[in-house]
Amino acid sequence: SAIKDLSNGSQRLKEIYKRTDLINVDEKWKHFVSKTIFFLCFQKKEDI
Repeated sequence: SAIKDLSNGSQRLKEIYKRTDLINVDEKWKHFVSKTIFFLCFQKKEDI
């Protein structure tokens, strides 16, 4: 479920980035993904 949520969130974020035409999207995207994975790993320890 966490993987599905992450995938859905990533699609929405990519669309937002496309529409707003932000600078350094790749860096922001990588930062978001690493933060999300970090959060999932430490908040859901019992599931992993």
